[in-house]
Amino acid sequence: MTISKRRRDIYRRAGIAYCAACALPLFILLVSMAKGAGWRPMLIGIPAYVTFFFAITYQVSKELRAINCEKSAADIEDDKDKK
Repeated sequence: MTISKRRRDIYRRAGIAYCAACALPLFILLVSMAKGAGWRPMLIGIPAYVTFFFAITYQVSKELRAINCEKSAADIEDDKDKK
């Protein structure tokens, strides 16, 4: 698998994860509004929502750094082969 395809897959997974992380509080808001409780029950989960966003961002950055390290290692090996 090429680096650009792996990077595209990572971005696709991150997009799906961010959409799911945004849908979670919206779903909770819709349910609480339907039951007449208002938006305040959604505030209880704010630390969890923030944690989810940080976890997704951390995982994406970790995977992108791994690709960059592999790319630089491959470039170093190519330079050694040329000499």
